[in-house]
Amino acid sequence: DSFAGRLRDLGTTQEAIQALSMWVIHHRDRAEEMKTIWLRELLREAPQKKLKYIYLANDFLLQSRKKAPAFLEIFPPALLRALEDVQDNCDEDTRNQVPASQTSHGRSTILSLCKP
Repeated sequence: DSFAGRLRDLGTTQEAIQALSMWVIHHRDRAEEMKTIWLRELLREAPQKKLKYIYLANDFLLQSRKKAPAFLEIFPPALLRALEDVQDNCDEDTRNQVPASQTSHGRSTILSLCKP
């Protein structure tokens, strides 16, 4: 599967994250399939490599608000499961790097993407 391979090969630079994010949005017609693959690959990944998946999801979910809103309907359960996995299996330093700046409602930015 090309998306799974792209995920495994994903670097941690902002440029790499943004490039794959654009690819994901371009292939939005496969959103349901990509959600399943993204979560499967994140759960298989070593704890120190899980953040790149969270950064990727954060980027394409923020970008898809206008370009591909279907992701905002499809992705929340997978994202919540992924964040639980990071919380349960990663060290404190990794958990503290999850993009989670607080909104005025006290919800983290990435979690706020999961609400309508």
